[in-house]
Amino acid sequence: MEQTLTVAIDQLPYELLSHIFDRPDVSNETLFSMSLTCKRMHYFLLPIFLARFEILNPTERSEVVFRNTSPGTVDALSGLKASLFVSSIKQLVCRFEFAPDTANYRMVIHHTRRLYDLVSTLTAVENVKFIMGNDQCGCCSASLSGELLDAALIDWSTTIGRTWSKIIEKKCVSLTIIGGRYMGHTYTFNAGRNIGKQKASFMGIKNILSNKRSDATLRQEEDIIDLLQSKNWRFQRAIGYGTTIILTPLYSPAKEHAVLRCLTLSSIILMVPPLLHWAISVLRLPSVEALHIKNVSVNRKCWHAVFSVISQHAPHLKEIRLSCIRQLVPADLLHFLSKLPNLEALHLGRSVECVDAFNLGAFSDFPRLQMLHAPAGWVLKLLVAQRKGLESLKKLSIVYNMRNDGLSHWIQRSSLPSIPVLLKEQHRSLSISLRIHLGSTPGWRMTDDVESVAEDELTLDQPGLGDVTGLVLVFDELLDEDDIPLAGVLPKWLSLFFGLRYLAIKTSHPLANTQASELVVTDLVVGMLKEGGLAEIASVEVNDVMVTSDGVVGRGGAKVSVQDDVRNSPP
Repeated sequence: MEQTLTVAIDQLPYELLSHIFDRPDVSNETLFSMSLTCKRMHYFLLPIFLARFEILNPTERSEVVFRNTSPGTVDALSGLKASLFVSSIKQLVCRFEFAPDTANYRMVIHHTRRLYDLVSTLTAVENVKFIMGNDQCGCCSASLSGELLDAALIDWSTTIGRTWSKIIEKKCVSLTIIGGRYMGHTYTFNAGRNIGKQKASFMGIKNILSNKRSDATLRQEEDIIDLLQSKNWRFQRAIGYGTTIILTPLYSPAKEHAVLRCLTLSSIILMVPPLLHWAISVLRLPSVEALHIKNVSVNRKCWHAVFSVISQHAPHLKEIRLSCIRQLVPADLLHFLSKLPNLEALHLGRSVECVDAFNLGAFSDFPRLQMLHAPAGWVLKLLVAQRKGLESLKKLSIVYNMRNDGLSHWIQRSSLPSIPVLLKEQHRSLSISLRIHLGSTPGWRMTDDVESVAEDELTLDQPGLGDVTGLVLVFDELLDEDDIPLAGVLPKWLSLFFGLRYLAIKTSHPLANTQASELVVTDLVVGMLKEGGLAEIASVEVNDVMVTSDGVVGRGGAKVSVQDDVRNSPP
């Protein structure tokens, strides 16, 4: 008599389990549910589930996308929360992707609470990036419907504040917050002479974390920062949006365990209360050394208030990076920087509006500044103002436009004050690099430079040419059809910088059909290397990928063809 052998599904060989479950017709819900049945199925099926969300090594990098989904829908966060093998995450990216015409702050609150549950179970999460998305605020539509936003704002501020605080508590080293305008109009900003003369009493402030919380969680008096007003500016609740003053503090456990070094603010929601209070509380942490602000547009008078509060409560900052900032009064920037006595690194992007205005105001002597990256006009005015300052400066990176920005002063002598002449007169021994935005006709400009300098004049006596050790060439515009081909002039132009040791070239995919495409530029560089035209340069890169005379050194370190590397480059 034949006997029937019964085998439970969790006892099947892995090959059969893979054939059964690793199939497109098996839903995420089924795969996730089966991963919870036993430990063997968990360790085999959950990685397959996470791979469907492009999470291949969750402890190294996990990206979670939040959408408007119905209750019960499983996503990447569901898998990470259930995982028995994810105890820490080195890089966590949280992306909120809602419909363009939707500003559902309640859905953000819902997903942020789920994220809090995950972070609470981790031992560490080192680098975290929030991409909030959506340019809708969500508060205006609620106000138009007659809804007062006090309760909603408390819920929003509490959820966001405690989740971000929990992330800092979990040994986060770098935190970046990008985009979003949620609840961005619940406060208004006013500026004017003596507008904040009457100091507001904090008796009316409802500290959103103090309700039914222990002193270990929040020490109310210590956690409240007076950032609502100064003599000439004031934040106040917007009319029709509620009356309760709500500020988001930083949880005490986060303060006690913080190792955060860098905070990147690229969202307007952190430039106004209630979350501005949280951001300032974070910057007060002794561990925080670097502040990056980029892609933020606020009222130009509001920058004075934000900078004032930051410098007052975080004068210990050592690194400041500003880029893509609009409506910034240069004097406000200089006053802010002068209040940071420990500043060691300063990066001012080319896109900081008004940073090169004619009347900049008084420059600090920056006694501890070691690294400076700034537009040429700003650097020139700094060197003119501080002929004996900047005693610690070691690295200088200058941003130029190819035309009409003083770049020619490095190649030709000028009777006017120039950066290379001032550096030589002030006897500064620096590592100098130039970042040059080439514009639409770089070939013509390079030809002019080459023709203006005879070979026998290129000596160590040239104004600073031998001091330039690094060049970054940025193709930022479509090249004119009438421009001189770069293949004929670029090698000669580069040879003018006889001290050059590092060359990087940046292109972009919208230029794919021009002579500045990544493929064409890389081919050009390879040809120059083969001919020995760049023999003295130790490192050559195109779009952050090293190039040698044999071709491209791929991102994994292997040599690949130029065509293959460009074809596989991220857009």
